[in-house]
Amino acid sequence: MLILSSAKLPLSYQEELLKKFIGAEIFLFDMRVKSAVYDSILSHPDIYFFEIQPKVFVHAPNVPLDIIKIMENRGAVFLKGKSIPLGLYPATCAYNGIRIGKKILHNLKITDSVIISESKKLGLELRHVPQGYTRCSVVKVNDNALITADKGIAEAAIQAGIDVLTIVPGFVTLYGEKYGFLGGASGNTREGDVIFLGDIKAHPDFENIAEFFTKHGVNWINLNSGILYDAGTLIVL
Repeated sequence: MLILSSAKLPLSYQEELLKKFIGAEIFLFDMRVKSAVYDSILSHPDIYFFEIQPKVFVHAPNVPLDIIKIMENRGAVFLKGKSIPLGLYPATCAYNGIRIGKKILHNLKITDSVIISESKKLGLELRHVPQGYTRCSVVKVNDNALITADKGIAEAAIQAGIDVLTIVPGFVTLYGEKYGFLGGASGNTREGDVIFLGDIKAHPDFENIAEFFTKHGVNWINLNSGILYDAGTLIVL
């Protein structure tokens, strides 16, 4: 198993992941010399990669080739996007959408054109939401359910027939910002389990979150020590 995460992921979280996933390899994604995105999210994978099909990613053109090769060796397939994430919001968000089942949720005003065209080829339904940081804001539970603190995403998802649990914002650390997003402090294994970077039990909506996972028959994996930490959504191969 390869876990791709931000170069800023603290060592204690790396160690916890390796305890949970024996034999896994953690690759720390570092864009400091390749990107003009602001520092707090500079090396977050979900700023540069959009998973349009299982293991098929649309990626920003400035992602280093060696990272692409490492992921290809683990079975990933890549389509080069047109947009280069730059500067401040919303120029950072072209790849930060999410696919839930047959639906793509994102602020379609800023979505990379390759994501749009490939979605149409695949017969996927494009759904506009106001939030550019859609992937950061969503914990994907399965192909018909998500968790978010963003009311605009929640409303659009409900209208699209997706089951939604709305939680309170905050309670996630993102250094340099007031707070981070729970989606950015999570990831999905290929088996469909949800990983949390930190202790989800400390979240004020934990009981509702646990009930929602039970409702959908989805397992969640908790890092028992540490605050919830937004490192950009994990990519697991």
